[in-house]
Amino acid sequence: MAHAIDVYIISGFLGSGKTTLLLNWLEDAKREGLTPGVVVNEWGDVHVESDMYTGTKTVELLNGCICCTIQDDLKTELANFLSTTETVPDVLFIEGTGVADPLEVVDAVTDPAFYDKLQLQLVATVIDSARYLEFQSRLHSAKDVRQMLTQQIEAAPLLLLNKVDLISEKQKAKVHKKLSAVKQSEAVVLETEQASFSFQEARAVTGNAAPAKRHAKACSHDHDHDHDHHHHAHFDMHSFVPETTFSSQELQKSLTHLSGTLLRAKGVVETDEGKLVQFQWSGGDVMFRETTQTMPRIVLIGFGLDEAQIQSELSGASTSVNASGE
Repeated sequence: MAHAIDVYIISGFLGSGKTTLLLNWLEDAKREGLTPGVVVNEWGDVHVESDMYTGTKTVELLNGCICCTIQDDLKTELANFLSTTETVPDVLFIEGTGVADPLEVVDAVTDPAFYDKLQLQLVATVIDSARYLEFQSRLHSAKDVRQMLTQQIEAAPLLLLNKVDLISEKQKAKVHKKLSAVKQSEAVVLETEQASFSFQEARAVTGNAAPAKRHAKACSHDHDHDHDHHHHAHFDMHSFVPETTFSSQELQKSLTHLSGTLLRAKGVVETDEGKLVQFQWSGGDVMFRETTQTMPRIVLIGFGLDEAQIQSELSGASTSVNASGE
């Protein structure tokens, strides 16, 4: 593969406007001369919107959500897709169901098997502003709904507050206040109508306005949106080869001491006994399991991570790459 494929994950609760955003981005990418690929997931055994993606390389995951329950399926389908496709896409869009935890999708995309094949660029969560207060209300929604909404908001560097044309300014102010209490402090919130936010704008927000592409043509259509792009909305994703061995206690201590917000840590490390093991860190706990991987590597995903501290705490990284391409 000539280059890693840029990956954009679209999240959001049921009916928020995810599919509309995905279709907009697909058309934008094609107009630029990019070859897009799509991973979509729906409930049931038939994807009723499959005709919308005619002419686009598509992976369909049915009967569930892109989450921990079918994360292995997602990794398997991605591996099959990458190994069998004749034309490698320039960009891959992944849309989960309305009840998918985007961090589980991030885990699949950043699996060690895809280190040199996939490059996570952005998670964008679409929010239905007309129903957000209802969904977050203890009186009008179930606990599982509130929890899923919170997960989708916490995981996203970019939040698209959609359907703002359907609410009053007073209601909009309440939604923004609620969001501020849940979202990451670094996350960018932008208002949209009918999910009208272009792929070019998404790349500008991530600081990745010129991604890897083979024969891309300049976009020839105009945009009349008035979004502010001087803020960047991206994960800090650092990938490096550690130059030391670790015990489980040492690794957990080092990860806990990192500044910023660490969402996920994973990879392959060498133990004090000289054995390579795969590890996953989430919520403060490190889990190890046997692996067939032959090279150590650590991947850190979060917000506001300090590269110098990472190298210091994790005993010297030979290389480090930020997900935004900066």
